[in-house]
Amino acid sequence: MGRGQKEGVSKDVYLDVTFLAFGKDLRGIPQVISQLVRLFRQDPVFRDVRYISTPEVTRYFLEPWGVPSELIAHVRPIPWLGRFERFHGLFSTIRYRDVAARAGLIIHAELRSVLRSVLPQMILHYDFIIFERFANHEPRKWMRYLHYLHKNRVAAKARFKVAISEFTRHRALELFPAIDPYSITSRLIGIRMRPAGAPRQAPGPGDTVRFLYVGSFEARKNIPALLAHLALVGGDRHCRLHLAGKIGPQQEAELKALSSSLPPQVQVLFHGLVSETELAGLYRQSDFFLFPSLFEGFGLTVIEAMAQGVPVCAFRNSSLPEIGGDAALLADDGDFRAWGRAVAGLLASAEAYRAASVRSLARAAEFTEAKMHQRYREYFLAAFRDAGIPAAKGIGA
Repeated sequence: MGRGQKEGVSKDVYLDVTFLAFGKDLRGIPQVISQLVRLFRQDPVFRDVRYISTPEVTRYFLEPWGVPSELIAHVRPIPWLGRFERFHGLFSTIRYRDVAARAGLIIHAELRSVLRSVLPQMILHYDFIIFERFANHEPRKWMRYLHYLHKNRVAAKARFKVAISEFTRHRALELFPAIDPYSITSRLIGIRMRPAGAPRQAPGPGDTVRFLYVGSFEARKNIPALLAHLALVGGDRHCRLHLAGKIGPQQEAELKALSSSLPPQVQVLFHGLVSETELAGLYRQSDFFLFPSLFEGFGLTVIEAMAQGVPVCAFRNSSLPEIGGDAALLADDGDFRAWGRAVAGLLASAEAYRAASVRSLARAAEFTEAKMHQRYREYFLAAFRDAGIPAAKGIGA
């Protein structure tokens, strides 16, 4: 942190935020980065943590978040990359080496580049989607696979590794046996969304049942299967499925073609990428959150739905049992009939539905941003001490 505060230590801590240049939508890994910046800005102990950034990230994120310019080290833009500033952080190895030479600890949200020759000491493992068979239905270039394989093997050598779920930690150890099990720990992340103040009420007997899915539309998310079995989930009730998330024109056309063959009591609405305000409204207006994913490193939207008191239907795979706990309505992969039975049971009893909503709220209370900050604060303090990083005044008190 600050220099010269401990004998023999004169190096700083840097958080690499260049990945934020991959888009203005703070979801997934970008949300984790933004929450860490909030932690570092709000807690006096971490106020002097520095940032590796690109000019675009600084302009759109760090400056509005109140990060002083003297704490930011920029990787130099490369003219021939033009507007693709997202790649500047990947290719600016000379500037990156310059930063690394004076850094005691570099924190990455992911190891983003095979070109960076300096090994960061701390890595946040988000997920390992590239290695999962559920993702192989989509076309992937072999070079991208080798890129991910290389960067994760390099990440395995980092001294400090943080996984965002215990499942992700175990997956890292399975994929990379060379990882020292004691070097990687799990620290659950949290959500920024404000929780609902009270449990939800069940829809009335004649009301349309409102289902919601939020997320991407890649193969592992299993959306075509959800549409094919939506009538099973809704039973005899009129139901409407709202789909929110970034989707390509071809994917949307294919899914609309599938939904056109559904029974007349079933409707599907596509919202595309929505704002945070619109997203919160969709959660609040939903009766059930349907999440048919076959693989998740965490499952952020599951907790967001629960924070609004919405009962969640998911499959019993990857991190979802760990994240959803006893609040989620879990079934074996592809068992949409089980979802239908669970939905029918809650719709038949206002008391049962309210109890499910209460469980969702209670589960989401473990994943607030404040609790995430507490978990990561404790981890960072311990890691900084182990790395010999000088403490800000009062650290470890």
